[in-house]
Amino acid sequence: MAMLKELPLGRDGLQYVLSSLNGARRFADALTAEITASPAAANSVFAPVPVDTALSRATNFDTGGLMPGYHAMEWLGGRLSMLCKAHGGGTFIALDTVQSPSDPHIHEGTVDMFFYDGLVQYFVGCADLSDGSLDAVFRSVASFHFIAAFTTCPLSTADLPADLVVDDRLIARLATGVQAVIIGAYDQESFVVWQRSLPTKPA
Repeated sequence: MAMLKELPLGRDGLQYVLSSLNGARRFADALTAEITASPAAANSVFAPVPVDTALSRATNFDTGGLMPGYHAMEWLGGRLSMLCKAHGGGTFIALDTVQSPSDPHIHEGTVDMFFYDGLVQYFVGCADLSDGSLDAVFRSVASFHFIAAFTTCPLSTADLPADLVVDDRLIARLATGVQAVIIGAYDQESFVVWQRSLPTKPA
């Protein structure tokens, strides 16, 4: 795996995360509420970038040419595994801001999904997390601007109604447990990440 550093982005990074969530409908609104309620939210935003990347370059969020995208995917797989271990489980959810439940091909896919606010959300639980399942989620999302989250709330297809349409109560539980919000950046070569502090073990 390439050497990447998690470069703190401060208020510029926080603004990028919040602006990316703005307009992405009600699940994104619930994530925004959790971020803005978090103490020192601007101190919790970073980007995994090559070690020689300057802050001035890292805040140029819309410009690619930074690194091969597979390096960031390797980083994300490792980070999600760490979050799963730290919290004893959870769910990775990708928000698709383009596809709707009525699209004819939606039910042909093999990735777990649910429907909310007229949009499709793909998910994979910690028990099923792997390079393959993570790649399948990314391939399923049709929207170019990637928006995802990791939540401590467990979710499986058994928790969903037959029509896969979930209610506000489930979304509230997912949002309350959110530990990281991952936004595609640098022409989808890497991510800008907001993350809560990991739990500390008692001495």
